[in-house]
Amino acid sequence: MLNKFFKVAAGILNNESWPKNWLNVDMLAHKVILKIFDPVSELLIRNFLPGNNEEEGVQEFSTELWRETFYTLLKLLSSDQLVIEDFSPQVCFFWAI
Repeated sequence: MLNKFFKVAAGILNNESWPKNWLNVDMLAHKVILKIFDPVSELLIRNFLPGNNEEEGVQEFSTELWRETFYTLLKLLSSDQLVIEDFSPQVCFFWAI
């Protein structure tokens, strides 16, 4: 399930879903993906990072899962949409909501 989420998020960040010039939709998608990463990161640390805790629920380390995680995260953080100083005040207000 997490691999599918990362593939969908990377596709959205690569503008495969809609044109890049749809600024409001693109910014909203970035905001949603960024918010979803918080619970996903807790899930990854708790269940997919061996040695984190001694519970039986920890699964084996998955290189592919972590590769997809870091690829999507780096794609999100290096996005042009996150360069706030290049936006007008109206667009900056949208991010504050």
